[in-house]
Amino acid sequence: MHSTHFSLFQQGVFGLILLVIAPIGVLGQDSPDAEIKVKQSKIRLIEINEGLSQGMVNGVVEDQDGFLWISTKEGLNKYDGRQFKAYRHIPDDDQSISNNFANGLVVDHKNRIWVGTQNAGVNLYNPTTDKFVRFQADTSQTNTITSNFVGEFYLDHLGNLFVQTLDEHNYSVFLLADLEGDIPDSIEIRPIRAVYPVFAEMHRGGDGSRFLQFDRFGGMWYANIDTLFYAEPGQNTNPHRFELIQNPDPDFSDEVQFHISPHGDRVFTTDQHQRIYEFDYNSKQFKCIFTLPPQYDVYNGLYHDSQNRLWVWEREGTFLRIDLNDTSLTELEVNWNKMQLDSRRMHTGILAEDRNHNLWLGTGGNGLLKISGKGEQFLLECAPEDGLIESTWTYRVENGMGRARHNKPMLLKYRPFLIAHKNFNPQTGMESINEKDQLTVDLEGTLWKSVTLNNVDTLAIIRYNPDLTPEMEVVFRNRTSESEALGSPLFLDADQNIWFGEKARNGRVHLYKYVHDERKVLTYEFPIDGSKYQYRFISDWLFDDSGALWMATMEGVWKFEEDGQSWLHIANDPDNPHSLSNNQCLSICFDPAQPDTYLWIGTEGGGLNRLNLHDLSCARYDVSTGLPNDVVYSILPDSRNNLWFGTNQGLCQFNPTDRSVVTYTRDDGLPSNEFNRYEFSLGDDNRLIFGGMGGIISFDPEDFYSSGIPSKTVISDILLFNEPLDFRDKQRLNRLDMDLDMPIAESSELTFNHDHDMISIQFVCLDLTSPLANKYRYRLKGLSDQWVEAGNRNEATFTDLSPGSYTFEVLGAGSDGVWNEEPTTLILHVRAPWWGTYYAIALWILLGVGLLYIIYHYRLQNMLRYERMRNRIAQDLHDDIGSTLSSISLYSGVLNQWSSEIPDKATSIVRTIGTSAEHMMESMNDIVWSIKTENESFTDLLNRLRSYAANISDASNMRVVFNVSDHVSQVQLQPEQRKNIYLILKESINNAAKYSGGNKVEIDISLKGKKLIAEVYDDGVGFDAENPTFLENTLGGNGLKGMQQRANEIGGMINIRSKPGEGTTIRLECKL
Repeated sequence: MHSTHFSLFQQGVFGLILLVIAPIGVLGQDSPDAEIKVKQSKIRLIEINEGLSQGMVNGVVEDQDGFLWISTKEGLNKYDGRQFKAYRHIPDDDQSISNNFANGLVVDHKNRIWVGTQNAGVNLYNPTTDKFVRFQADTSQTNTITSNFVGEFYLDHLGNLFVQTLDEHNYSVFLLADLEGDIPDSIEIRPIRAVYPVFAEMHRGGDGSRFLQFDRFGGMWYANIDTLFYAEPGQNTNPHRFELIQNPDPDFSDEVQFHISPHGDRVFTTDQHQRIYEFDYNSKQFKCIFTLPPQYDVYNGLYHDSQNRLWVWEREGTFLRIDLNDTSLTELEVNWNKMQLDSRRMHTGILAEDRNHNLWLGTGGNGLLKISGKGEQFLLECAPEDGLIESTWTYRVENGMGRARHNKPMLLKYRPFLIAHKNFNPQTGMESINEKDQLTVDLEGTLWKSVTLNNVDTLAIIRYNPDLTPEMEVVFRNRTSESEALGSPLFLDADQNIWFGEKARNGRVHLYKYVHDERKVLTYEFPIDGSKYQYRFISDWLFDDSGALWMATMEGVWKFEEDGQSWLHIANDPDNPHSLSNNQCLSICFDPAQPDTYLWIGTEGGGLNRLNLHDLSCARYDVSTGLPNDVVYSILPDSRNNLWFGTNQGLCQFNPTDRSVVTYTRDDGLPSNEFNRYEFSLGDDNRLIFGGMGGIISFDPEDFYSSGIPSKTVISDILLFNEPLDFRDKQRLNRLDMDLDMPIAESSELTFNHDHDMISIQFVCLDLTSPLANKYRYRLKGLSDQWVEAGNRNEATFTDLSPGSYTFEVLGAGSDGVWNEEPTTLILHVRAPWWGTYYAIALWILLGVGLLYIIYHYRLQNMLRYERMRNRIAQDLHDDIGSTLSSISLYSGVLNQWSSEIPDKATSIVRTIGTSAEHMMESMNDIVWSIKTENESFTDLLNRLRSYAANISDASNMRVVFNVSDHVSQVQLQPEQRKNIYLILKESINNAAKYSGGNKVEIDISLKGKKLIAEVYDDGVGFDAENPTFLENTLGGNGLKGMQQRANEIGGMINIRSKPGEGTTIRLECKL
């Protein structure tokens, strides 16, 4: 961005500057007298209460990012539109600015800020380090400036820096053009005469102003008191010389200045006769391009802006602007009294123009002035104090179909009549009420107006057309004495019939139609019980293509079709979120792109609604979706199918397609942020007209559609626990365990600890036109990919972020509504706590594995110990108890052989002992088998069961059949399962052999998922399984109970199926 500018240093130190061009080198004659347009300027004063360090502004420049830099007598300021950051001298800190009294400013090609100070030399500020480097005069050195009193800076076309000092107005040249890197020690400083020898012929001593600049061709321009010099590129001698004549008027100075446009190679100057000249590079002479009217006294400076307009500061506090495209002259009035300023003491010159066309002006002690680059799109048609008619609206004048247009010529035609009849003739009992919009003019030019008769007892409609009859005529009277004082708006249909409404004092509402051709009135009554609101019932109206009348009212939206006498009512339903948001409707507008599908509705307190004309559902838009206010007074469409509406917080431009909103406020040139109900209309040449507390404005919507480059959005600050981070505060950073070596705006990533659980990121869009209206959206990738629509909030706060990496992205949109194409990003790393680091996790894994191994080893040892114990118990049972039982059985057998020698009773006892011993040995063998570890597979169980079944088969002559599925043999059993399953099946086989009387026993064993199913079936006599007595007494109930108990121990169940003569099936189911 350019950095060429005027400064108050030149104005205040070097004196008043007025050009007086001599006849030598001047071409052309006075330009013809120009018509003067007078406009209110949109100017704003920024004072120290907003953060500016001091009110005396010596220089202003915009850097390449869009920040504004302001030099004052109390330090250097950086401004982002929302806040100032002041740089002041800090004693004992040689990296701070060397002196608070800052003068000239310039931005070099590497976006570094050069600052001149009073008696403290040159300062170079580097934004990437946030530090200053000083260059001060040193008489013992040659590579130095010649004085520490530094005024202005100038850049030539190569990028070399020229520093103006006050020792005989010398210049030192910092050779920056070929400098690589940011190390200032390598900068070579040379006298100007060594770089530009021709300067020796331009400069002479003495008091007075000097002013040096370079054009883009490389030409040098130098104003030396009363002479202007110009050296062409490469010209080392004999510069062009423009001498000044001595001005005989003592009120004029004999000093000369000029202005080189920062927006093209154009050079301007002026003389004491109010003539303005432009330099012709072909003829090397100045040509008069404009002569100001004699009432203006040019006081200070010229400025050529980016829109080819030349600004002139006038002595009495008026800004003059010459549009060089058509040579029109505009006077911008400034209400200095309202700002409590004395214009004659402002000493103002335009110092800079930013990329959004805002002009920035310095004052000699009052602060910084801004002329908005967008303030003039809004034309103030009339202010509230301008009088009756200028504050009155004839909105629906010409065309009754759709949206009618304001007809200003017709309004002016009837202005005398309306003024004369503001209060009608007392003899007729007629008086005007609320003239604001209760009149209309038809296509024949006839005026129609609603009035009240007899002290507001009766509503009347009068018509008047002086071209047809000199008298006005009353065409309608309501003599019911029930008319309300609010009267009625009037509107026309396609046949020029007059429609109007009336709300009676009893609340009932009527709609009237004055049939133009038949001169009669038709009456229709709204199908409602009454309306309680104080405002007029009908707020806005439209006719659709079918001729149906749509009305926004205080009781919702109504559609009236006259042919069928039908009414459609759109109203709020508290239980339906897709109904109208609020019944108090102020404005309606068919969708510009889809008028047959959607109707837009503005409400009082319910925001904006979009009615679907097919299903009558409403979509709602309010503050939560980007509107500045939930009161929508007025809606008008533009030629690009967007909507404009007035609210209590500004004028909105709304895109129905993407729902985006751009809000314009006083900062953008509106006379007031608050608009009025009923006051809106289409105007001529597609202009839109809105009325508000500041008066009536009109504008062309096309002025607001630009293909401008979006303003840069930067991350301005990081707050941790609501306190900003400062890379220079090493003590706090050490406490926070953070590394930060450069300003936040220059940082690309930051690392936080896990306990930094409240991080706030501030950002700003560098469009300084209306900073509080800039909009933002952001997201934190890694947390969510969804964009957060932040409106004008420029801060995002995140709490309790989990360890990991995140990417913060933010987009901004400035006053023109253009969004950044690429987001500004900042990478955030959140460290895991020490116990959550990779090393700690690896340690935890190792410890976990070790612990699992210890547990496994412990359990394995226990299992081995348990296994050894089982085997030992089994061996002991077999060796000790088994041998003893075998001996008992053996002895009882011997005794049986001797039965003839012992008594019969003893023989019976001996037999019992032998039988018990055999049973005991069998049971003990089963127990020993079940606890031995080598018998854990199901195959071992089957083998033992087959062995037992074979013995039973031999003893009972029953055939035993095993049906075992293939997968059963792979099952591993716990000792408890092995023992109980075996004993249950053994008991079942034993019962079949003992009680069934059958010939065959089948044992079916299979797996179903993780469930074992075993069935023992015999083809014996069967029994009644439903008879518990039979089970108890006949079939050994204790055995059956024992089987059920064993099944319960292993989580299984026993089921017995049997009928007399059909055999018996015992089924075991258990989970493995």
